Amino acid sequence: MRSIHLVILALYGLLATSCFAQHGAAAESAAGDRRQDKTPFAAEHVSRTHSFSLPLPVREAVALFEPEGEKRYAEGWEPRYLAPVSGKTVEGMVFTTGHGDDHTIWTLVRYRPQDGLVEYVRDTPGSRTGIVRVRCRAVDPQSTRVEVTYTLTALSEAGNTYLRKFDETHYRAFIESWPVEIEKAGLTRRK
Repeated sequence: MRSIHLVILALYGLLATSCFAQHGAAAESAAGDRRQDKTPFAAEHVSRTHSFSLPLPVREAVALFEPEGEKRYAEGWEPRYLAPVSGKTVEGMVFTTGHGDDHTIWTLVRYRPQDGLVEYVRDTPGSRTGIVRVRCRAVDPQSTRVEVTYTLTALSEAGNTYLRKFDETHYRAFIESWPVEIEKAGLTRRK
């Protein structure tokens, strides 16, 4: 297990270096602005949790929060797999998502489908970093309660701005869109 964590850290370091090189000019400009006005950066930190129900057994529900499962219903979700390149869902997998200037590096740090748990570390270089935890619990054999927690910390003023908009109302609407999209994609057993 320790070797998996070392590989994850090594990959993360390589990815972060690459992404920071791509986005370095913006970060350097922001850092220069802070040095000029002598205002220390104060990172925003938020943790948001919301839940919803799905008319699916736990194992089927958990599969929807794996990278490939999410592609089945989340518009624009196009993970690019770095390790393993096959996209096989395993602890330690690393992939990226994003469009334009907003690219995110994801590492699957806990994957226990038998326990209904999927947990990622996600980093949007120059903006924000954090943990996304999806916990699925059986309500009955054909129904699952899904609890989604995002815990995020800003890495810059741009990240602070993003997190200030990521309030309870925004977060609730964001998470409540998931079961709607899952149902629209025909992935539930509702008749």
